[in-house]
Amino acid sequence: MNVEQGFLFEDMTELEKSASLKITSKNKKTLSKEQQAFNRLTKRVETLENEMLLQNEKLTKLNISYSKEIAPLLSEKAQNDMKLAMTLGNATKFIKFTKTKLDDLTDVILNLCDSAFKEIPATPEMEIFYEEWSKVNYKDEVEKQKNEFKDELQDLMKDICGVDINMDDFDDNSESFARLADKFQDEVRAKKQKKVKKNKKQLQREEAEKAEAEIKKKSIRNIYITLSKLLHPDTELDPKLKAQKDEIMKKVTVAYKNKDLTALLKLELEFVHKESEHLDKITEANLRIYVSALKEQVKNLEREMYMVRANPRYRELAELISLPENAAVFGLSKKAKNIKAENNKVLAQISEFEKPHPKKPILAFVEKYFNNHPQCISFDSIMESFFMRKGRR
Repeated sequence: MNVEQGFLFEDMTELEKSASLKITSKNKKTLSKEQQAFNRLTKRVETLENEMLLQNEKLTKLNISYSKEIAPLLSEKAQNDMKLAMTLGNATKFIKFTKTKLDDLTDVILNLCDSAFKEIPATPEMEIFYEEWSKVNYKDEVEKQKNEFKDELQDLMKDICGVDINMDDFDDNSESFARLADKFQDEVRAKKQKKVKKNKKQLQREEAEKAEAEIKKKSIRNIYITLSKLLHPDTELDPKLKAQKDEIMKKVTVAYKNKDLTALLKLELEFVHKESEHLDKITEANLRIYVSALKEQVKNLEREMYMVRANPRYRELAELISLPENAAVFGLSKKAKNIKAENNKVLAQISEFEKPHPKKPILAFVEKYFNNHPQCISFDSIMESFFMRKGRR
């Protein structure tokens, strides 16, 4: 490789730090409508990519903090809730309660179990205890709630959007959620296209859009092929330059796979044209194709931004996602403090109910529990809420 080519790879860092692609006017000539749209969209793409980078960094930090500071406390709280439920259950073996009070106590015990099961897996001992008080099989109930949630979500989509989606492959993980969202969007789009009766002009526009999409695909592919020929590591004998080419070619391949026109244009600018002035020589026809591709890229990035917030991986951070990082960190700290206080309270209650003659304290606790939990809900609704949290927006 000649010296000039060697310099290209040394400038790669500068390329990555460079501003968005921009068509500049020569001789103070007014930019065309397509040129202005190109500049606006490339800037928007860069802004969204930076925002996504910052958002992902923030969420990663918050997730790590949550795992270290909050999750262990919640697990401890769940264990304590379960111990409290079992302590209350054990008290009924030597204390006589009226049927009404026993029913209330049963509701409290089951709600404490539900609270615990949201955070920790049930042990065989916990399952047996739960089944004694609920009179249903724990595993069957969990499976039943999963299926009912899927059915309800399917009915909701059908009622609101008229979209019928098969929920068989939906499960409790991020990948499943992403697939469901994609499937929903595809079904909505297909339904709209099928529902609207197209006139001659609309059909002609659709054909033109298909033709433009093909040209766009070809244009992106042409840039990829040009860069592949220039940057393919197999054409380089120098080990250092070969390694550099290999790294850059990986970026080219990713950009091509993602149809990332902005990244491909930047790479083409650096390694093919080597001067920014070439942008003002792009024909209006090609600019229209580029603008169309950039609009699609902006849509995809905006959707990706939204989907990051909707990702079940960050469900526990839902109320903090929109906050600045410092405020979110403070929110986690406050949450940890509150959970510690709740844990201490539960431990004190367990200690009190293990003492002799705890009937009056237990009755007072049950009454207070209902006052503090006016909507003391069942295992059914707890499980539904649990799964709903995993997919909430």
